[in-house]
Amino acid sequence: KHDVQYDCCPARYLDITYHFVLLRLPLYFIVNVIIPCLLFSFVIAV
Repeated sequence: KHDVQYDCCPARYLDITYHFVLLRLPLYFIVNVIIPCLLFSFVIAV
């Protein structure tokens, strides 16, 4: 939480900064995206 003074305005404003950490689960991605795509591609090609 910060008080910020902008050049354009005389008043001070409250600035709140959030930090998010997003993690990807590689096994979930492989099982739910890669394998179905490969299976569909194989079925369509045959």
